[in-house]
Amino acid sequence: MNSTLQKLKKLLESKHFKEAEELVDSIEYFSDSKIIQNLKKAIQQQKTNLSLTLIEQISKNLYKPETYENIDIVGLQTTYQLLKTQLLVLTNQKTEAEKLIAQFRIRYYKELGFLISEILTERLKLYENIRDKNPDQEFEFQKTQEQYEKFYQQWEHIPKESKTNIDEETRHRLTFAYRKASKLCHPDLVDEQIKETAAKIFVQLNKAYIENDVETVEQILHQLENGLLEPEETIMKEQKKLSTKINQLKNEIMLLKKELESIQDSSTYSFIARLENWDDYFAQNREKLMIELNELKNYVNSYTKAKH
Repeated sequence: MNSTLQKLKKLLESKHFKEAEELVDSIEYFSDSKIIQNLKKAIQQQKTNLSLTLIEQISKNLYKPETYENIDIVGLQTTYQLLKTQLLVLTNQKTEAEKLIAQFRIRYYKELGFLISEILTERLKLYENIRDKNPDQEFEFQKTQEQYEKFYQQWEHIPKESKTNIDEETRHRLTFAYRKASKLCHPDLVDEQIKETAAKIFVQLNKAYIENDVETVEQILHQLENGLLEPEETIMKEQKKLSTKINQLKNEIMLLKKELESIQDSSTYSFIARLENWDDYFAQNREKLMIELNELKNYVNSYTKAKH
């Protein structure tokens, strides 16, 4: 615990206020919540001297005998908080990976969708004509029709407009609000009686974050901070409750790791992550598809004329 406070002091001394504010969330169990709130406020206001003074007070309080009832509770609380932090980090990493894939798909269908649609339409025309002349080609026609229908089903579920490009200041607001809100409504970090409601809010929060909808993310954060959900117990003193929560978090972390690995190991994510320049990729593919479309149209026209 002392090493964490030392790290926090170094961040403040080097004026890394954003990182310091994120770190102070993970050590809220060290001392009285009022002191932590004052420390957060001082860091947000970039008051270095006041922040350092409060850290010294927290450090001293750590070693008062009355701080905790016994050493077992200290260990369980420390483990619980560390697992909470690990869970949130993994959740953020998974959301970022899903966001990257979602934004690529949105841009893919937005920039190339109409060309692909026209190509599939022309292919259907061609195979329909071929099938009419040669019934043995029914399989190719059916196969193309299935591709056509599958493409449109996927296209229908992709937003046609998305705030894919946002400036650095807006991106910082979005990330900051999302991280704070996710800590307040993650279904595995709230009491059992509000878990279902929290899960619904968490889905809405992730959707808004993936779509770069900073206004919705900030609105959800504002509602959470103003009592949308009942707050989690500030200190869980019973060893049984702590042990249960710890086991739940460990299981959730294990599942999250597997899900994250599955996403990062997928061919789609690997391909997108390796792309150095999205603009070049879409420009090159747009040109290839236009060439393919023109060639296909010419072939369909010539085939139709030859048929008649």
